[in-house]
Amino acid sequence: MKKLQHILLVAGLLLAGATCVMAQVPQANIRYVRQEKSDGTGGKYTNDGKSWATAKNNIQDAINDLIENGLEGEVWVAAGTYTPTESTESAGGSTLYMSFKIPAGITVRGGFKPDLNEDYDGIDNNTTRPRHDFNSIGWFYQYYTILSGDLSATKAEFAWDSKKNVWNPTFYGNSYHVVWFAMNGFDANGRANGLPKPAMVEGCVIEDGHAYNNSLNERKHNAYGGGAYMVANSTMQNCYFRNCDASRDGGAVYMDGGGMLIHAYISDSQALGVGVEFGYG
Repeated sequence: MKKLQHILLVAGLLLAGATCVMAQVPQANIRYVRQEKSDGTGGKYTNDGKSWATAKNNIQDAINDLIENGLEGEVWVAAGTYTPTESTESAGGSTLYMSFKIPAGITVRGGFKPDLNEDYDGIDNNTTRPRHDFNSIGWFYQYYTILSGDLSATKAEFAWDSKKNVWNPTFYGNSYHVVWFAMNGFDANGRANGLPKPAMVEGCVIEDGHAYNNSLNERKHNAYGGGAYMVANSTMQNCYFRNCDASRDGGAVYMDGGGMLIHAYISDSQALGVGVEFGYG
């Protein structure tokens, strides 16, 4: 029971052995992202993102480039840690609203080696995305593409309180949601509208999201889904969630009217359940 405390307060779905099955994506519909290095190599904001050699360094910029050119497609992200750069709110608001925004028709894939120098057709080629044994779900990608909600220079801390049997996290300025699928707005009751076409994040580590709002008078989305805020037609596949928290529901994942987890692992996350009567997520 001791180690199970790591996942008692989260909602997880383990479908071990799941693989990536997808149609071939035209080269023109792929954008590449890798971290910029101190020696000037790697990704750059001014690159076109159409190959590893000309990769961008910003995931949202790569997504937006596809959308602005009227393309559905994929963003392939090399190993490294990335933080969001755009707000989920039309009026801007606090920087804590910054999330990786995933619109309809877009897939973001991680787990690619950081030193790839050529383009691959087969994303499941073990040379492209090698795997290793990983806990009870069997495997995960060897190279971690981390989508982090840490917006400050100080990393969030997760300490286990053995007396209260809860996590005692400390956040220093973290995104309300690391991943955001609610791109089609909300209805009059404050529930998210589904996406008109599928969208997905695959092969990534999602960490350090902190959904927090203590209002009980109305439904605020920033109290739900510290790791990912999901809606109908959204999928998270081959993803590892850790160190995520929410004041109401869905510490790691909140599904507002829909969403699907495939081959996912959730640890060291919790929802406090403020004002919640049924479940904590």
